[in-house]
Amino acid sequence: MFDNPSCINCVFKSPATKFLSDNEIIQLEQNCAVAELKPGEKIFKQGVFSSNIIYLKKGIVKLHIEGPYKEQILKITKGPTYLGIPTTFDEKYYRYSATTVEETGVCFINIETFRKFVQENGKFAYEIIIELCKSEISLFKKCINRSQKNARGRIADALLFLKEEIYEESSFRLPLTRNELGDYVNTTRESVSRILNEFHNEKIIKVTGRDISILNEKLLNIISKTG
Repeated sequence: MFDNPSCINCVFKSPATKFLSDNEIIQLEQNCAVAELKPGEKIFKQGVFSSNIIYLKKGIVKLHIEGPYKEQILKITKGPTYLGIPTTFDEKYYRYSATTVEETGVCFINIETFRKFVQENGKFAYEIIIELCKSEISLFKKCINRSQKNARGRIADALLFLKEEIYEESSFRLPLTRNELGDYVNTTRESVSRILNEFHNEKIIKVTGRDISILNEKLLNIISKTG
């Protein structure tokens, strides 16, 4: 269900949007639609024509891509953040998909309106570049970890990432199934289950279904660094 936004009073403004003038904010409101999505809904799909910049106001989303043999989860991210800027700006089709993993609020911003802000408002454009740079560096780091660490190290990384960057607390509910977590860290579902059980038995974490509590963060960090 789409609604008209109220951008001036929005509490989820991005750092870039704060540099828009009052007139630009009005333009944004006139060229934007807001939707509340349930878990498991696609925000955009790989291969589909892209005509909007997506702004994730709140919630958690997985970015995933269809490879030659199976789907690969590229990233788990939470709002507020922009999604799909590189593919929407440079190409006409999304090169990956974005799917919600919890209730999510999303803004669909007309691409021409967004492009106009970038071209005419230097401070807005600068903040967008900063966000893209941070995202790229984060992906490079994850790529290195996936290729050079063993499975225990990669799962330790994933748990610490969820604790520090997504939930910001030591107890949380895994946003992914065991199979999805395996795709995320480049291992099998069986390895994920085995390693989570090992961490549980070693009293590093407590596992109850998909509920995780980190009991020994220091040791989990050691496993992450030496994995």
